[in-house]
Amino acid sequence: MRFCEQMKAAQPATAPELKLVVYSYAPHTFDMKLPDRTLLGMKLGYDADATADARRQVIEFLAAHGLTSKSSGR
Repeated sequence: MRFCEQMKAAQPATAPELKLVVYSYAPHTFDMKLPDRTLLGMKLGYDADATADARRQVIEFLAAHGLTSKSSGR
């Protein structure tokens, strides 16, 4: 998470405000349909709820900044 916070802090003042969301219940690879496992101390696997929420938020962010339409269906 530290790396994500550093990326957010490094955004230029003119960039759209970014929202950092942490899914504390979800594994590191929550948006990839991988079997549950632990590798190098990281919990890996898939979480459908976190994936759905993350995708919804990305689409809303892109639409709010004119980069896609909300009705894209993807």
